[in-house]
Amino acid sequence: MNQQQEKIIPPNRPGEWSIKQIEAVLSRPFPANYLSYLEDKSKAPYVAWYRVNEVLSKYCPGWGWEIKETVFSSDRIYVTGCLSIPSSDGIISRCAKGSEMLKREKWNKQTNQMEILEIAYGDPASNAESKAFRRAAAKFGLGLYLYDKKKRDKYQNQAATNVANAFNGEVVEPKKSPSVTPRLCSQSQLSMLFALGRDYGLSSHEVKEIAYGMGYDSMKNIPMKDIDLISAKISSFVPLNDQEPYKSWSSEDDAISWAVNKLPEMTMAEITKRWRELPSSETKFIDWFNQVKDLIVIPF
Repeated sequence: MNQQQEKIIPPNRPGEWSIKQIEAVLSRPFPANYLSYLEDKSKAPYVAWYRVNEVLSKYCPGWGWEIKETVFSSDRIYVTGCLSIPSSDGIISRCAKGSEMLKREKWNKQTNQMEILEIAYGDPASNAESKAFRRAAAKFGLGLYLYDKKKRDKYQNQAATNVANAFNGEVVEPKKSPSVTPRLCSQSQLSMLFALGRDYGLSSHEVKEIAYGMGYDSMKNIPMKDIDLISAKISSFVPLNDQEPYKSWSSEDDAISWAVNKLPEMTMAEITKRWRELPSSETKFIDWFNQVKDLIVIPF
């Protein structure tokens, strides 16, 4: 078997592929650098919601996500959502549920007692939605193998030996903290990263996932020189409930500014040139959105 598989050309429009083709592509394993790991004894791998977002946007144009139900119990929140993907067989929808604790236990050293603390609504709600979103995507095959330990271990072993797996592109090994630590980000700079994440609808946990997904093993070990790189990555993600940003644009400046945030590797002059080369029409904002989306670099 070839170590590098043939590159797959994504569909150009919604409904171009059959559901069978879509499931075949989405069922491929992720590169090692696309996985995050639970912070518990299991250290089980999982794929973050924004990675799912990236893959769907590339291979399932026109996909949609809708929260159908939110239910609270005394200590948990339950979110049910449906993922819809256009195919040549019609729009296929699959739903899933995610839950998250609303309270957590914390040991009080002063009183030597366990306390029950309320968790702010934002993180439990977004985490429950994230779980529902990922599980719905798994019903189309995306990351489904991660729920099967034998298959999961098989692909992890392949990645560990740097064998290219079913996704296009090379497997990128996670970055390790250098033995000689460079000047690290200050607490105020890290706070700015989390604040930027909130501006883009991300929880603190999701900001950490972005950093870990880029190969940093700890927020405390991020070099100061990389702060702009991570900021650009955070800015490149579209919140789950904001898949059509062009609806808020009122001028070409809005469209170009949005593209500048999405394409940090390109200059303003290059982006402006591309905008002006795009034919004028009633759908120019939408055409621009789709063109920029195609230019965003995804490594598989």
